Amino acid sequence: MDLDADLADVLARLNAAAEPGRTVTWTTAHREWRARAAPLKALEAELASRWRPLRGSDFDRAVEQLVRLGFEGRLLAWAVLGRRRDRLLAQNVASLEALGAGNDAWPLIDGFGVLVAGRAWNAGLDLSAAVEGWARRPDGPWRRTALVCTVARNLPTHGGKGDAATALAICRLLRDDRDDLVVKGVSWALRSAIRANAGAVAGALAEGGWASRVVREVGVKLRTGRKAGRVAE
Repeated sequence: MDLDADLADVLARLNAAAEPGRTVTWTTAHREWRARAAPLKALEAELASRWRPLRGSDFDRAVEQLVRLGFEGRLLAWAVLGRRRDRLLAQNVASLEALGAGNDAWPLIDGFGVLVAGRAWNAGLDLSAAVEGWARRPDGPWRRTALVCTVARNLPTHGGKGDAATALAICRLLRDDRDDLVVKGVSWALRSAIRANAGAVAGALAEGGWASRVVREVGVKLRTGRKAGRVAE
């Protein structure tokens, strides 16, 4: 397999899919093509298939090269790595922090938090102390990462078995945080924990001190089963 050729193909495909004038809901310092989801999903599937024979450091090196490409490269890296349970379990806190360093926009943070760190945690890697540490970091992206990892704990589609207690603990640590990235992450984490223990989430919300967005969105989810709108059927 020719990794350089694969990366050249990724760049060519991203250039073909680029929509630099497209309006997006994030800002990033990384090179970005603003490609839409469909071409990225197709690339993800092809790379996952092509790189399936790669083992150990060869696969890790391929992922690292994707990360260096920029915004979409990171998204592809998280998706491809997230498919490989063997390589997720080969990670440790230091390697995860190296991979996630520089995530500066919510799609990067959320992709990493759910597909990489969250799936690794669900697969058996003990990240409890690390996630609490991330929640205490001075930079908002890592605090949101901690929250998103707890979301993965409550998503069966990503191997989550239900862990409302951890979600609530991390959310309480960040209750007073008013960084917009973090506030939205707290709302998501609490809403995701409802499936595991709605009563505990309702009790936490009643404690007060949450941002108004959190109170509104989590309250609606508790009452209706939706983030907003009609009662779920």
